[in-house]
Amino acid sequence: MILLLAWAGSATGEAERWIQELNIDKPRTRVAAPDFALPGPEGEMRALERYEGDLILLNFWATWCKPCRDEMPALESLWQEYGDRGLTVIGVNVDRGGPDKVRAMAEKLGISFPVLLDPDGEVRNRYNVTAFPQTYLIGRDGRFLGKALGEREWASRAGHELIRHFLKRSGGAKN
Repeated sequence: MILLLAWAGSATGEAERWIQELNIDKPRTRVAAPDFALPGPEGEMRALERYEGDLILLNFWATWCKPCRDEMPALESLWQEYGDRGLTVIGVNVDRGGPDKVRAMAEKLGISFPVLLDPDGEVRNRYNVTAFPQTYLIGRDGRFLGKALGEREWASRAGHELIRHFLKRSGGAKN
């Protein structure tokens, strides 16, 4: 399934600047992010709907992907800073070798945000992931706000400002 994403005026002038600085692809039509349920490395199942009402950074990554590993500390930084204010960072790992390698890499990188396993590529395919890392920004309303293909400076000033903007934006909240 190919997703056609939409922006639909979700950004103010300031947010637009941060979106451009981070090189985030803006959608044309805001569509709902497909729900899914995947296991974590310990076997616990988690569904995207569990985070309903949160701003979500959904990051597809692999242990063998250097840009993915390089990006993880920035995502962890955002998780630590804004996790208690409504941001959820979710890492969807696509490795096929089992959970031990993923668990070890998450520990090595100091990742405390939820990591889910998609070894068969079911969710990756539903989200039309074409390269790694690939990150989706999903609004509090469960609809796509943007997509970033490749490594980003999420912990930069632009990243923090963008996250703060969408966290406080009343239009992004559930109706």
